[in-house]
Amino acid sequence: MSLLYVSVAWLIGTLAGSVIAVPAWAPAVGLLLFIPAIFIGSRRRALIVCGFCLLALLGGILRYQSSVPPTDNTSLQFYNGRGIVRVEGNISNPPETQKTSVEFRLSANSITVDNLTCGVSGDVLVHAPFYKQLHYGDRIRLTGKLENPPQFNEFDYRNYLSNQGIYSIINYPRLEILETDNWFSPLSWIYDLRSRLTDSLSACLPEPQGSLAQAILLGIRGSLPQSLVQSFYATGTTHLIAISGMNLTIILGMMLPLTIRLFGRRNQVYIWLSLLFIWLYTILTGLPPTVVRATIMGSVFLVAELLGRQRNAVAAMSFAGAVMVAIEPRVLWDTSFQLSFLSMLGLVLISPYLIRMLNYGTRSDTKSYIQSVKGVIVTTFAATAAAIIATFPITTLNFRTFSLVGAPATFFAMPSFPAIMVTSMLTAFTGVIWQPAGIFFGWIAWLFLSYFELIVKLFSAIPIAYVSNINIQPWQVIAYYAVLTCIVITAKNRERVFIFVRLLWNKTWHYLQAFQIKSLKPYIRWAVLILFVANALVWTAYITAPDGKLHVSILDVGQGESILIRTPDGQNIVVDAGPDQMSACTSLGKKLPFWDGKIDLLILTHMQEDHIAGSFELLHKYKVPTIALSPFNIDSSLSRELLKTIKKIPLPIQTIYEGQQMSLGRDVQLEVLNPPRNLRKGTGDDVNNNSIVLRLSWHDVSFLLTSDMGKDAERYLIAERADLHSDILKVGHHGSNGATSDEFLAIVNPSAAAISCGAVNRFGHPSKEVMEKLEEWVGSSNVSVTAAKGSIEFITDGHRIWRQVDSP
Repeated sequence: MSLLYVSVAWLIGTLAGSVIAVPAWAPAVGLLLFIPAIFIGSRRRALIVCGFCLLALLGGILRYQSSVPPTDNTSLQFYNGRGIVRVEGNISNPPETQKTSVEFRLSANSITVDNLTCGVSGDVLVHAPFYKQLHYGDRIRLTGKLENPPQFNEFDYRNYLSNQGIYSIINYPRLEILETDNWFSPLSWIYDLRSRLTDSLSACLPEPQGSLAQAILLGIRGSLPQSLVQSFYATGTTHLIAISGMNLTIILGMMLPLTIRLFGRRNQVYIWLSLLFIWLYTILTGLPPTVVRATIMGSVFLVAELLGRQRNAVAAMSFAGAVMVAIEPRVLWDTSFQLSFLSMLGLVLISPYLIRMLNYGTRSDTKSYIQSVKGVIVTTFAATAAAIIATFPITTLNFRTFSLVGAPATFFAMPSFPAIMVTSMLTAFTGVIWQPAGIFFGWIAWLFLSYFELIVKLFSAIPIAYVSNINIQPWQVIAYYAVLTCIVITAKNRERVFIFVRLLWNKTWHYLQAFQIKSLKPYIRWAVLILFVANALVWTAYITAPDGKLHVSILDVGQGESILIRTPDGQNIVVDAGPDQMSACTSLGKKLPFWDGKIDLLILTHMQEDHIAGSFELLHKYKVPTIALSPFNIDSSLSRELLKTIKKIPLPIQTIYEGQQMSLGRDVQLEVLNPPRNLRKGTGDDVNNNSIVLRLSWHDVSFLLTSDMGKDAERYLIAERADLHSDILKVGHHGSNGATSDEFLAIVNPSAAAISCGAVNRFGHPSKEVMEKLEEWVGSSNVSVTAAKGSIEFITDGHRIWRQVDSP
């Protein structure tokens, strides 16, 4: 217990150091308590412990004071808000790809202001265009504006970054790569492996399962669809995809019962395997400090179990926490550190009582299969519930929300977690070695990932899934932990409070035992499991196979455009790739079978960002034998990068003009109506007016896909007497006033119209005038907008048309 007292004293001293200051000679005061210890033998131990506690308290104050960064001209934050500067340094973490950007941390060592260069220290958080090829350790030069991190109403973002040692940010600077592979090689190797595993998961799994596997296995969340992220927030299950201390605690709580059931407690193999697993998991996540700290605490807990001194686990973890705070004092205010520490305490102090309560009345000599399954489920649920109980006030205080379905959602989702971890790991590693093998394991991983996604979405659909805008005060947090501490201390004397619950569970379990199979052999269990997985895969493949109809989907990609054409024979033609790298892939993952990894033709109607930004991920994730482009190209950094990528693959480019036709099988025809061979110039919007316009027809049904074509191009097509009549009109230029003239609409004469645009966009798309025009022509029920309906799918057998919409 002495170690516990000293560790707590250090933590209190660090906390006190943020509000008070003491002179450097203050620790000498603590030495005074050692003098009476020499003469008072009966109280010697107590006086020595008090002396060490006082030394730790004063040492914590001094350590915090020494950790406060200077604010002179040698500190990077000194130059915040001073206009354009040039900063040089090394990328100190693996760049994380977001929707339309890449985020990384730069460790600066020099800055140039007004042509004067000086050495500096400090880290800056950088947001750069996502298509830049950046790696850990690269030495780069940034030219842009250093700024203070912003403050948000519901989140103290500035304080969040400062706890990580970041006091400056820079958005979309001009970036130059000076050197590559310039830092610590073992970490570079780990990050390179992580990048390869990320690419493997992306290539072997459809979306959103691929992004979900990356988040769970590798801690990469930038590719997750926003709607799915919101579902995790609503159900309080974010810890399952955020590589954090709470996440690691639950994984450890899951691993222990599984390894004990598999290997027993003999020779303590289960401890060594759990240690190996959590450290392997930590390495795969890229060794972020938050996870390393959580893993150290988990290792301390396992070592205490190994030595048979679990009672001392609290003292050992407190000491580990104090050492971490001594290394970096500001980590004490880091929410992830707090959650790691508290969730691990919950695993040690709370989960054993929950396990005993749930196992009350169970015979210890029972060795049935169902009994083993029950033990794993009970232990996993107890670990999850203990982590939630221990961290609830901190999460509520920091994020002002609390999920009412967090425990049941986690309970139902967790059974798939071991399978997700194993199959995703197999998919990732085998995909690196031989992609067909990775795809095979990816089919199995897809089942468990889809189940996981389904559970989260089902619980998030509950109207009262979570409560937001909770205004909890610090004193309430302190009161909560005071009460919780009292409950834990007196738990042994208060077990009778739970008698009714135990009896209820005992009776329920008694009825369940009546249905258990007494003589189930191990090989039969595995055979049933394999047959079940194989049957699920076969039926899924059968259900998602081509149905002999033509499917045209206007995908919900936000303020941009992407269209999927799936022919009766199962060919996939994608027209445009959306405004960011993941939205099109995510939507395609919902429309295409999980085993279908080929896009037979990718058509980019023009080279503006809202139509091509997702091409990078499409070309990486899917096999694309041919790409078709408009002959009118615009020179931008994004278009240049895309053309470099296409050349590097390499991929044949087909330039298409008006008059060309493509046969897609079964009499399905795709005709190119625009651009003309003599490209338009001087129209005021040459890029859009030279974009590719397509007419898709099959028997009696036709679709007109107009890209961003404006009224100038519409008048040209009318004058050239192009075959514009179509049943379905994909409205041009996101429904803006610059397209869809009255004459054009009259000649097309559609029966339904679809518009692709974002729910919130600065252009005001679709315009009120165009919407009124379309509603008058085809009826309000036949006008669909992706911002309101989500992806819009038209299905036809060549004679009739059906429409399906998704929730946005």
